Amino acid sequence: MEGDVTGRSHSNKRAGSRSDGRGTGRRRRRGQGKPTLPTPHEWERRRRRRNGLIAAVTILAIALLAVADHRGWFLYEGDDRRRFDGRWMVLVDVLDPVTLRMKPAGRPDAEPVEVVLWGLRNTPDTPGHPGTPGAPGTPTALGTREHDAGKGADEANPGMEATRMHGKAVTEQIESMLEQKPVRVELAPHRTRDAEGRLLSRLHLPDGTVVNELLLREGYLLADEAEAHGFAERYRLLQRQARQDGRGRWGR
Repeated sequence: MEGDVTGRSHSNKRAGSRSDGRGTGRRRRRGQGKPTLPTPHEWERRRRRRNGLIAAVTILAIALLAVADHRGWFLYEGDDRRRFDGRWMVLVDVLDPVTLRMKPAGRPDAEPVEVVLWGLRNTPDTPGHPGTPGAPGTPTALGTREHDAGKGADEANPGMEATRMHGKAVTEQIESMLEQKPVRVELAPHRTRDAEGRLLSRLHLPDGTVVNELLLREGYLLADEAEAHGFAERYRLLQRQARQDGRGRWGR
């Protein structure tokens, strides 16, 4: 009897030992499957990689936006477009051959705004460029009212005197062309103002004539070759034709 009890006791111990062994083994296998946490060095390396990727994507996005803006793919429907684009305006004053002060038609109490003839310039910046004072084969370049104010300082310079006279003639031509006539404003598509805060505009007379193109065709002003826009090629052709015909500033 005592032997049977002893045998059963040993059997139970062996079974318990096997059970404990299986349990311990199972727990160990489960422990081996758990993911290990990255070290501080690995965390730092991942953080730097993530920040570098974000910076690269941001720079690429900014570059694409800059290219799109330069090519005029964005049409900014801001306050300028609501107030001026497609509106009829009247001349207040001619500040220089490419800059006018205008106000909305039918609103004499409105505040005047400066408008620049988009795509045109009165003199090129490059010395010796056709149209620059003193360049071979070029009569004169245009003057401004600011030049007229300093007339006494340059009386001895016939070229500057001719420049002022030509600039005055262009100013008078613009005043005569736009006097008492409303013009429709067409703002530039890629941006509404230049660095000086002037509205970039093409002006349309009631009969459909574009003032900017008329001034080029008659040889009064030059095409601004530094300004990229959809009318650049047409402006160059008009300027070339005026020069061939000897009109305005190209007269011999």
